[in-house]
Amino acid sequence: MKNLIILILFCSCGALRTQTNSDVKKIEFKSSTRGFQKHITFTKDSIFIKVNSATDSSLTRNYAAKFSAPEWAELTKTIKDVDVSKLYSLAGPTNKRAVDAALASTIIITDKSGMDHTTPDFDDYNPNAELRKLLDAIQQLELNKAETKKLD
Repeated sequence: MKNLIILILFCSCGALRTQTNSDVKKIEFKSSTRGFQKHITFTKDSIFIKVNSATDSSLTRNYAAKFSAPEWAELTKTIKDVDVSKLYSLAGPTNKRAVDAALASTIIITDKSGMDHTTPDFDDYNPNAELRKLLDAIQQLELNKAETKKLD
């Protein structure tokens, strides 16, 4: 019985460990409001950026670019201390999207088992403080990669 309790404790502690880049399969950032949608997807070897705007066609674009192993490692390092299974509880600090004063954004992290972990909506680029480093990295990578290759 004592060994069973120790085994259960050992297994449950392993489930609480921090994420490594091999634990994460995909990271997505979605942001939208009426007439505008942005979807950025990162995998270990690619980045995909899709932007649709009903009001300004110059903003509409589809891009794909290669993503290097060091870039993936840097991106996933930003969430090493985040319990991905608890993303659903990381509410944003503001609620301007409720009155259409900000884009409604969300982050989805897919783990190696294929399970999606999703944040509640947050305003624009203003997530819960625990996700600030991740979103800063996403913004920087978007700027660096957006002009690499146009799919259209």
